[in-house]
Order: sequence, then structure tokens, then C-alpha cells
Amino acid sequence: EAGLRLDGAAGRRLLDEPLRYLYRIVRNIAPDGHRRQAREDRYTAAQFGAASAAVPDSHSSPETEALHRQQLALVRAALAELPERTRIAVEMHRLEGCKLREIAVRLDVSIALAHALVTGGVEHCRQRLRHRS
Repeated sequence: EAGLRLDGAAGRRLLDEPLRYLYRIVRNIAPDGHRRQAREDRYTAAQFGAASAAVPDSHSSPETEALHRQQLALVRAALAELPERTRIAVEMHRLEGCKLREIAVRLDVSIALAHALVTGGVEHCRQRLRHRS
């Protein structure tokens, strides 16, 4: 992002000290990136905090394990219904623990689109769980 901003500024005018200008850009955008990541982390924790409760423990009853298997099958079916790019984004984020920027790079999309893909895919899975449970 800093490189793009520097390139844009250099295209509009001649920069006397481009390296110094680049440092200033980075200094200005770094806090924004940290705030954005913290916001994403809070959102993810709020959205998926209950999902960890659905994982069976070693002391669960056969009925509970059967319910969890059924829910897992529903989630797998819901993931299979998603477009490939959305499915990959959800799997990378939820199963592999990838950050949105890593997803964006792999899928060659913006971070905002990566976020939208993950959010939309997870919401699709939730809807399927709600309607079939």
C-alpha cells in the first residue's frame, strides 16, 4: 500500500526526498493496519467463538458426538455449495488460520474482497446449519 501511495504521489509531482516521503507514508498507514487487524480479530472471535464449543471433547456422550458429526456433515455440504474462490477463502481463514491479507495474495484479490468472501461464506454455512439443524 505504501508503494502504491508513493507511486501515486510521484506521478503527480516531483518528490525531493522520495525515501523520506515513503517513511512518512509507512508511519501514517501502520497504525491503520494495526487497528484494522485488531478489528478483524475481534470480529472473528465474536463470529466464531461459539464454534469452538461445538467441538466434541473426550467425555462427550454418543448422542453429542452424533450431533457434532451431523453438524460437521452439514458444514461440509454447505462449503461444497460455495463458489470455489469463496470456499477457498473460508477454508484458508477458518481451517488454516490464514490472515485476510494472505488470502488476498493467494486469490489475487483485495483484502476487502477477501473479507467479503470469508464473511459471505461463513454466513452461508451458518444459514445452512440453522435451517437443517
